Amino acid sequence: MMQEQIAMEVYKAKVYSVQVDSTQDISAIDQFSIVVRYVLDATVHERLLSIVPSNDGTGQGLFDLLNLTLQRLGFNLKYCLSDSTNGASSYHGQYNGLQQKIKEAADHHVHIWCYAHVLNLVVKEATSCCIQAVSFFTLLQNVSTFIKVSYKRMATWIKLVETQIGMDKMKRLKLIGETRWSGKSNAATAIFGTFAKPSSTVFVNLILCLSCISESENFDTKTRHEAKHCTCHS
Repeated sequence: MMQEQIAMEVYKAKVYSVQVDSTQDISAIDQFSIVVRYVLDATVHERLLSIVPSNDGTGQGLFDLLNLTLQRLGFNLKYCLSDSTNGASSYHGQYNGLQQKIKEAADHHVHIWCYAHVLNLVVKEATSCCIQAVSFFTLLQNVSTFIKVSYKRMATWIKLVETQIGMDKMKRLKLIGETRWSGKSNAATAIFGTFAKPSSTVFVNLILCLSCISESENFDTKTRHEAKHCTCHS
């Protein structure tokens, strides 16, 4: 089995680190993922070791689940040199978090707070600290949602893009997902393009699409009003 092969390589490497996180699946059950990182024959290896259901989100519960999984595969926890997690208290907590529980079992263990999570927190706060930023991203979300929820509106958008710039430059409007770190950036780039490639913008086409919808008698008055409202605030 793949797990046995990974366990054999880690045994040869002797020391290793773990990266752990959890997320809910479609049935709302927390799935706890364990990634091991080790060096073998001067090559760094990073392997997904296991994904197991988690019924206890406390630091102790996560530690017990991690320890049980590692023991089952023959890993010695005292050779776990470091862990990398997000900043949730159940992971990052210095008294009862997972990282502290591992330190109690492995003397020289080092905890690393994933800097991607730290950066995401900075970006999240930076885009929520002033009314202008909040209004901007709310408008992006509302406009994209308005177009995407109706096949008639999407058909108008697709036809206009095909006529104006060609289907080869067709772009999907992006919704801002709460769990996607790059969600706001992707949503803005999809409409405004980038400084490196300003020709990739579809902002003008989007305004034309909203104008077409607001002036077309093929849509009901509520839809036309919403399109007009989006246009006035764009």
